[in-house]
Amino acid sequence: MSLSISKVAVIGAGTMGHGIAHVSALAGFEVVVVEPDPAYREPARERAGAVLAEPPDRRFDAVVAPARAALSRIVAGR
Repeated sequence: MSLSISKVAVIGAGTMGHGIAHVSALAGFEVVVVEPDPAYREPARERAGAVLAEPPDRRFDAVVAPARAALSRIVAGR
């Protein structure tokens, strides 16, 4: 039997949750960040967006395009 995982839930939008969401999205997973406190929920996605928007070398589409695609896979839930 084969198991296929396409979506990841990250509980908590703190430093660790933000990092897990970022790396999971870059790996191609859809990511739902579950954070009950709205004061932390949307800033977590914005932090991920800031990291993904500024890849180490912006000259290469091979870096920029996957970063943009990864950001589209991160959603905030509660």
